[in-house]
Amino acid sequence: MAILHTKAPAPRGVRTTPANIARDDGASTAPMSGALALVRSLEALRVEAVFGVPTRDLLSVWTQLVCSPAVRAVRARHEQGSGHAAAGYATATGRTGVFVAGAGASTTNSITALADANMDSVPVVAIAVQVGHDDIGRDSSRDVDVIGITRSITKHSFLVTDAGNLPRILAEAFHIAATGRPGPVVVAVPSDVLSDTTTFDWPAEVDLPGYDYPHDGFRRFYPARRSGDPRSKRARTVRRGAVWSERQPPVRCVNSPTSPASRW
Repeated sequence: MAILHTKAPAPRGVRTTPANIARDDGASTAPMSGALALVRSLEALRVEAVFGVPTRDLLSVWTQLVCSPAVRAVRARHEQGSGHAAAGYATATGRTGVFVAGAGASTTNSITALADANMDSVPVVAIAVQVGHDDIGRDSSRDVDVIGITRSITKHSFLVTDAGNLPRILAEAFHIAATGRPGPVVVAVPSDVLSDTTTFDWPAEVDLPGYDYPHDGFRRFYPARRSGDPRSKRARTVRRGAVWSERQPPVRCVNSPTSPASRW
């Protein structure tokens, strides 16, 4: 069950693609906290809803989300539910789903949702608020290796070390999640980065050397063969049909649920 904070509905935008991801390329010289810069980045990306459970680590971010005029904060009862809600939102609307999780068990509770989004090719961006820089990798309370845990079930993982890099990293995360074969991307943000003071500087473009996927995904790299090609799928089907027409076709029992990943 999710509780939706009452707020004026945000205007619907278009999908997050490289062509329109940098529509808000302005910079703000006014000092702001990292949490506010994170929410400003989500507004620039035309995010409509963010799902999550407002734990202690997320209070600074959640407060800014509730105060945002464009982004709706949707409170879930469990972190796994917020992850599945973001994936369901992405499947229903065609936009990138976003959810936030706190440190420790809050992040690990959402692992199942990330693995499900990865198998179903659903674009999801998970913002995982972690312990401070000084506590990462030192077996401190609620410290988990988020990057290592999610490496095999996500397209990419980011660890933000400077509050000034939040706009650029979020723009890159949304670009990676929505292009090529869609999938989940994790953005790990230490708690001290959210409290640091920075200025909002939105990137003019997304520059990712070595990552150049077009909008049509793998089809550009693996084009369909012509029907006249003997190796084409249509030619193979015709040959098989000619053979099957001479004998009784076999009975096949197939249990293959329909999944968005089948188109890849």
